[in-house]
Amino acid sequence: MALAPVPLEASTTGPEVDTLEERLQTALHALESMSPSRPSTPQIEDHLALFTRWCFRPLAKRTGEAVFAGADGTLPHKPLLRAISRVARGSTADVPAPTA
Repeated sequence: MALAPVPLEASTTGPEVDTLEERLQTALHALESMSPSRPSTPQIEDHLALFTRWCFRPLAKRTGEAVFAGADGTLPHKPLLRAISRVARGSTADVPAPTA
């Protein structure tokens, strides 16, 4: 169980909670507002071609994971958050530590 930190000084506005779920929800809403209501056929073909190229790359060169929407078109939040953390953990392992 994770507890939210309590500030030492009193705040008049109340605590601002910035959880990963809220940030994901904000990003998904921003993406929904940018996407067209019905993509054109060439757009769908281009997206499928890119996904196919990514999917059939060797595992050593592939970065990321695929998370598919449900039958109703909604994205599953927990699997998406887990995939994001796995990709972020893998990408930070490759970054060298800064030297002083």
